[in-house]
Amino acid sequence: RHPTVALILDNIKQQKLNLLGEGWWFNELRTTLYPSSEGEIYVPFNTISFYPEVNTYTERNRKVYNTSTGSYIHTEPIKCKIVEDLEFEELPYYAALVIQERSAQLAYVKDYGVESAIEVMQKKEQEAWFALNQEHLRNKRYNSLQNRRAFRFMRALRG
Repeated sequence: RHPTVALILDNIKQQKLNLLGEGWWFNELRTTLYPSSEGEIYVPFNTISFYPEVNTYTERNRKVYNTSTGSYIHTEPIKCKIVEDLEFEELPYYAALVIQERSAQLAYVKDYGVESAIEVMQKKEQEAWFALNQEHLRNKRYNSLQNRRAFRFMRALRG
């Protein structure tokens, strides 16, 4: 196996975690976690980030820890948002493309240094990033007209 292959695979793994850690429509999950028979709540294994609705909870060693009581024991379920790690093959096309382009750039620069070819790679990565963000906004169904400031602005325009 060529040494660059190992470098690229490591880059892909790191770039995947960097991208997925931001949270996207395809890897954000709102869920309820329930206590086990011992009273402990386990965070799913593939969790990158854990955002409980109540800010006295945090994740420690894949278990939910209550910082106000100093305990891992819970009597009630916890509602939270989880950002999941996914396999590369499970990613939407544009997410995989962003990761691929970023990884290629890193590997190229480490092997050959910075030269004009990197500009072409950066342009491809930016195009993939733009397409991924477009798809994210479409899937999240963000609408600026549902914003209170936009409503007041539109009402002011009408007079």
